[in-house]
Amino acid sequence: MTRCNELNEPKTIRLPFSATLANIDKTTREIERFLFKAGIKDTSKSFNIILGVREALNNAVTHGSGKDLNKTVCLTLRMENGLLIMEVEDEGDGFDWKNYMEKGLPSREESGRGLAIMKRFFTSMRYNQKGNKLVVKKRFKT
Repeated sequence: MTRCNELNEPKTIRLPFSATLANIDKTTREIERFLFKAGIKDTSKSFNIILGVREALNNAVTHGSGKDLNKTVCLTLRMENGLLIMEVEDEGDGFDWKNYMEKGLPSREESGRGLAIMKRFFTSMRYNQKGNKLVVKKRFKT
């Protein structure tokens, strides 16, 4: 993983955290503050973003890092001219994301909905080749 130091600038926030589910809740509160400061004050828009971010973080913590508190998940959010860019990277081995990107919502399984949810709420979504870094974008009308 690239070096993930905490970074807080007016239009960018980087939050590294230990790969535990409890840290997702703490990180979400920081994301909510960032979105509000960035001008995303409509609760339906921020809810959809938070839901998508939580899915990405949950995947990174649970699947990518195996809930190993010795591993770090790095979240970076930034706003650029009405475009929200989110990067989530974990220290895991990655996964074969190509097999999952075309699938819809599973009807009976207990998991597997995260990618479909993220595809619904974000303008674009891509993984690095290894499958341990996700970049999603959300366009807002300016």
